[in-house]
Amino acid sequence: MTISTKEAFKLLGVNSIKELKREILSDYVNAIRGRYISDLTYSEMKRGNAAFAISADGKELPQVVVSRFMKDGDYFTGYYRDSVVALVKGVATVEDFFYNHYNYPYEGKDPHSAGRQMVGHYATRMLDDDRQWISQSNALNYISNVSPTSGHMPRALGLAWASIYYHAMKEKMPLNATKFSNGDEITFATIGDASCAEGLFLESANVIAAHQLP
Repeated sequence: MTISTKEAFKLLGVNSIKELKREILSDYVNAIRGRYISDLTYSEMKRGNAAFAISADGKELPQVVVSRFMKDGDYFTGYYRDSVVALVKGVATVEDFFYNHYNYPYEGKDPHSAGRQMVGHYATRMLDDDRQWISQSNALNYISNVSPTSGHMPRALGLAWASIYYHAMKEKMPLNATKFSNGDEITFATIGDASCAEGLFLESANVIAAHQLP
């Protein structure tokens, strides 16, 4: 199958060759940056400066590619190796990675959990400083990573099922329900090889396929 340059630009979300080159370079920089972060965190652990290290070694490029398909309103629920997704989508800065790595116990330094969670757990906020819901329908919703293998799959199932529910009931929902769904969101879930043998994964995949959840 062949497509025109205009169609290719639309598919890639760019308007010119110059913009395409800039986006390719940005992807390359993010992949390399992710690898350097991995190397440094393991090095710091071996020196005794950190208790634990986990990284996206070898998964940088797939994570960059997956990130390209995420749109505002989508939900992402993964596991502890998704640092490059967090980097590409602006969920975590390089500084955030290392504050998280050292379990820095201050919200301003580790905005994801203020040192309360395991290394590699990132998340976007759903409540503002006044404890009011932040609109989830026009931003990427990075749901906090999970440590137990496959433990996040039932949650991915629930998020995708909620999208179906909101879409089917949108005319009966209160007006503020649009904060939680734009009717077109997708739930992304990443998983490792070992997790694919877990019952939680198999059962969730079965329901997702049976109900054609997004």
